[in-house]
Order: sequence, then C-alpha cells, then structure tokens
Amino acid sequence: MDTAHDRRWLLSVVAALVVGAVVVAGWWLTQPRSGADGSAADTAGVATGSAAGGGTSGDPGPAGPAGPAGGDDQPAVERDQVLVDQGVRVDGYAVRGHRVVLRYTTGVPECYGDVAVAQVAEEDDAVTVRLVTVPPRRTAEACIDLAVIGTVAVRLAAPLGERQLLDGAFEPAVLVRRATDGQGVPGPGAGT
Repeated sequence: MDTAHDRRWLLSVVAALVVGAVVVAGWWLTQPRSGADGSAADTAGVATGSAAGGGTSGDPGPAGPAGPAGGDDQPAVERDQVLVDQGVRVDGYAVRGHRVVLRYTTGVPECYGDVAVAQVAEEDDAVTVRLVTVPPRRTAEACIDLAVIGTVAVRLAAPLGERQLLDGAFEPAVLVRRATDGQGVPGPGAGT
C-alpha cells in the first residue's frame, strides 16, 4: 500500500468532516429556540413570543413595538422584516444632547459606497432613521470582503429623551438598542 496516498486520503476525509461539522454548527446556532415558558426565543435568548401591544413579535398589536426586555439585548430582526434596497442596518447608538450618533457596519467604501442618512422622522414616541449606501461612481477593480465599522451623527429637533430609536432601513422598522461602553460609539468629545 502507498502510505502517502493513504495519508492524503485520510486528510481529505478529516477536512471534509470538519467542514461539515462547522456548517451544521452554524445552521444550528441560527435556528430559533424555545424559551423556558415555551415561547419562541431568538439566538441571544430573548423571548419573542408576545410583544407589549398584545400581538406576537411579528405583529406587535395596537401599542406598537416592544422595547428590549433587559434594556441591553439587541432586538431580533424577524424573518418577515426585510432590509430595504440599499439600506444599512444601525448596530447601536449613543445620545449626545440633540445629536444621536449611529453606529453601522458596511463594506469598503471604494467597493460598496458611502453611507448617507436618507430619513429622519421625529414623532412623540419614536425617532425613525434610515441609513442607505450611496454607490461609488467607479467601483474598484478588486474588492475585498472587509467589514468597516462607521458612525454618523444625526441632529434632532428635540433631545431623544424617552423616545425609541427605530431603524427605518427595515420594513417594518426595527428597534435599535442604545450602545454601551466598548461598542464602538465615540465619546462626547470625538468626531462630528
């Protein structure tokens, strides 16, 4: 027997098994779970069975969308919520007086374009913001898949206060959590 051939064959089999295990683990981690009370829960363990308005998480009912249960949990984007064309998801925010600093993740600007504020709608109980990508005039010859974390400041007519911040890049809009220390939102003296 050719031991070099056997070793290459065994190495190929082991590599295929590892790839298969990684794919299965990734699939398993993205599947909805059941909470202790039997309600559905997202992968972060936040119960999503019933919302504040009396409806389900996909249909919050007459009172509108519910806030995060623990205050720090990122609300899950449900399967029926779709990112609008050229929309950019808001990852978190920080309040700086009349300004809200929004944190987002996108690709390299030369390949994916710049991020712009397309909408700011202030209401009594919520502020909806929508970030979009503005395609580059000329796309770079070679593009890499590299995540770029950025921030943009939005000036409000009145301080955010107790109002919720909603990401209008989704249909329907989703609740955005307030960033805590260490989540990439610059401090009071930084940036714009």
